[in-house]
Amino acid sequence: MKLQIYDKTTCRNGERETPQVRSVNINKNGSFRFTKFFCEEMGVDETKHILFACDEDSKNREWYLSISHLDTAYKVYKKNADSKTPSFYVAAKTVANKILNDVKAANSASILIAIKPTIIDGAEWYKMVTSKPLYTK
Repeated sequence: MKLQIYDKTTCRNGERETPQVRSVNINKNGSFRFTKFFCEEMGVDETKHILFACDEDSKNREWYLSISHLDTAYKVYKKNADSKTPSFYVAAKTVANKILNDVKAANSASILIAIKPTIIDGAEWYKMVTSKPLYTK
């Protein structure tokens, strides 16, 4: 038998491991909070903007996002800027509620983001895997 001991020295909140997942957490207030892994991999920071799109012709209304510099896109904000691990988010209440309705979530959901983009009209769009959310509340 091999026991892993968990106590105050082995369980520090600031040092816990977070999964390396490309996902976004969405809540009904309109906040899209991106995982650290996604932000690092995609170069998302407060200088970027995010566009959202829905393929209304698809069977299950597929959602996509694109990293942009357009002023008409949603601005990325930095939260906890003084922290060792700041987070980045977008405020888009209308879009958030449409996605939450599509995944049948009342309050929030965590959704995976595809690794490889789909090129549409010369822009890179990353599919949001709404068919199988990581969780919904």
